[in-house]
Amino acid sequence: MDSEWIEIPTDDGEVWSFDRRFLESNWTCIWDRGCGGIAETSDVEAQLGCCSVGAEMLDDDEAMRIAALGASLDPATTQFATDIEAGGSLRRIDSDRATWATRVVDGACIFLNRPGFAAGSGCALHIGSATAEDSHIDWKPSICWQLPIKVERTEEQNTLRGWLRTDWGSEGESMAYCCTERDSTIADAFVGDAPVIDSLRGELEALLGESLFVRLKDALG
Repeated sequence: MDSEWIEIPTDDGEVWSFDRRFLESNWTCIWDRGCGGIAETSDVEAQLGCCSVGAEMLDDDEAMRIAALGASLDPATTQFATDIEAGGSLRRIDSDRATWATRVVDGACIFLNRPGFAAGSGCALHIGSATAEDSHIDWKPSICWQLPIKVERTEEQNTLRGWLRTDWGSEGESMAYCCTERDSTIADAFVGDAPVIDSLRGELEALLGESLFVRLKDALG
């Protein structure tokens, strides 16, 4: 997707650069509606989405929070509750990005309820947040609730855009499907009813703060 950038300086001296094309696009998550997943071979029926590699934790604080939330989940709505109880929900990883990630069980994140699970498929943490009447932002790992939003921070500038295949590193080269690419031959995720600036308002406000979000919304017109 070609980019058209909007720059907004903040009162504290930061500069944010925003990808207008992405924010005005009608991208939407199509998990269980044609998503091919991020493996080397697409598999719509498996409904693994982008959960097949587990989720990396932002830092140790997030790791402790997710581990505690995982231990608190209702076994009736958590397919792999027994695995969580026996070995926890996280694993140490050797990565330059993170130290902890969710465990992978049967080919996907330990929190992903698979198709056919009696209590319903999907993220057990997301289900838990809905049951508690909390925001999923407070329950899920940062990388999960932020997707497909990609934020890059430097001393000079902060950038917000949609994820690219190259953001997955070497894994991205072998991915059969990438939902933020318009030229996909598997399924088009640009089929939402509203632009990203509206459909992901909660996520954008959590990342930017309400004031900057309002300025961004105004700049988009």
